[in-house]
Amino acid sequence: MKQNNPAVTSLWAFKAIIIPISLQWILVLAACSESQQDRASATVGKSSAAGSAAIAVEVAPVVHRTVSDRLRAVGHLEACRTVAVQSRVDGAIVATHVHDGASVTAGQLLFELDARMVHWQLQQRRAERNRDQAQLALARLHERRQQQLKQHEATPGEALDQARTNRESAEALLMISESAVHQAELLLDFTRIQAPVAGRIGSVLLHTGNLVKAYDDKPLLVIHQIDPICVRYALQERDWARMARQTTATTTIQVGVPDHGELTITGHLDSVDPVIDQATGTFLAKGVIPNNAQMLRPGLYVEVETILSQRPNVAVVPAQALLTRTDGRRALYLRQGDNRVALRLLQPSEILREEAQEALLAGTVLSAGDQVVVTGQWRLSDGATIAVSEHIKQDHNANQRNQ
Repeated sequence: MKQNNPAVTSLWAFKAIIIPISLQWILVLAACSESQQDRASATVGKSSAAGSAAIAVEVAPVVHRTVSDRLRAVGHLEACRTVAVQSRVDGAIVATHVHDGASVTAGQLLFELDARMVHWQLQQRRAERNRDQAQLALARLHERRQQQLKQHEATPGEALDQARTNRESAEALLMISESAVHQAELLLDFTRIQAPVAGRIGSVLLHTGNLVKAYDDKPLLVIHQIDPICVRYALQERDWARMARQTTATTTIQVGVPDHGELTITGHLDSVDPVIDQATGTFLAKGVIPNNAQMLRPGLYVEVETILSQRPNVAVVPAQALLTRTDGRRALYLRQGDNRVALRLLQPSEILREEAQEALLAGTVLSAGDQVVVTGQWRLSDGATIAVSEHIKQDHNANQRNQ
């Protein structure tokens, strides 16, 4: 009998054990792979379902209305006219008729100076005028006599010429005397110092008993005309062309005074500085506003709006509806009828103005009644499905009822 080789027998025994075990591991790995694929498919399905879910947002209606084309700036109030009152004659102050901080009217008496010396000078000038009037009368009488004698050839021609010269000289002297009288009367009037303009004075710098000199550098007081009062403000050079087309008398300005609550005063543009400051890139404009109650004072900080024109059919949306994309372009999401959104890119020329609460767009960009997304835009993409909260819908319906 042939005997089996022990090595061959051991090899077959090893294969009999290893092969079944390998087959079992292959089946286990295949099952795990299928389970992972199923889980991945379930995850993808969930992601897809999540991507198609409606995104909660808030919307606001687009309103069309007529708005004012305005330029906003800050400025300060100043007196429209400031007059330093000075004496035009030398003398001593004998009476003061105003006090510090008083309001005065044009022509109101402020000071009286000692007028005795000027009064005496006036009397002297009047006496000299009377003398010259008498001399002129005598010269005219002498000239007539010479003319009569000349007609009868009783006097030479030289005598008549001399008489005519004497009469003309007397007339010239009388004119000088009359001018001296008028000058003395004017000086006498100057001893009564009156307010040249209406306004409010500051401090009275000289009082009764002080000596004053004519046209001295130190004024007696300063009058500030504050009704009406002027406002001066700076505008950017990019607005120069728009301001240059305005007619100052018909251009309206609105001045807000922050320190006086909601006080807003309407006035008109007075002038525009023709020079642009190269250092700041601005130019100055001046307006005039009423100040009947004299509550406003020079130096007060104010906010100024210059109304250039009225622009009809402007689309108004909340300011938060406008987005700035990564490429720098402005855009907004517009609600469609199927509760989807459409991305609307905006051209720079279509954005008229942006304010703190609202943005003004050209009327052709959006129609009245359109709805724009105002919150949650960062989660949206073009064509995304949205869900508007119930209270937002109620607010929107209320807005539609109010329009």
